Amino acid sequence: IAFCAMNDGFHAALAEATENAALLAALAQVNRIPLASPMALVFNQTVVDFGHAQLAAAHRDHVAVLDAIRARAGTRAAAIMREHAHRSQQNKRQNFADMKANRTLIGSPGIALIDAAQ
Repeated sequence: IAFCAMNDGFHAALAEATENAALLAALAQVNRIPLASPMALVFNQTVVDFGHAQLAAAHRDHVAVLDAIRARAGTRAAAIMREHAHRSQQNKRQNFADMKANRTLIGSPGIALIDAAQ
């Protein structure tokens, strides 16, 4: 939960720093979509080390984007954020698939909605 709050704060601060109304509106929209917001992290609890590796990669992305911003490399920062978002999506898909295969999702509230969306 602490990482979720930090992740949400990082993304909010980054968007606010741009002073870009369109980006702020887009982030606000993303925050309303279940499993899409920076607070929505999904971990495969059957393979704890894999979840730790995913968190470490997300943290490296955050450091890399800040380094790019400090270096005034806007195109690089944007590319890192696009890859960061893509990796987050892939992680969630893989984690759900693994948990479903291991039957760790059985009885989870709302899981039928996720299955229906796939």
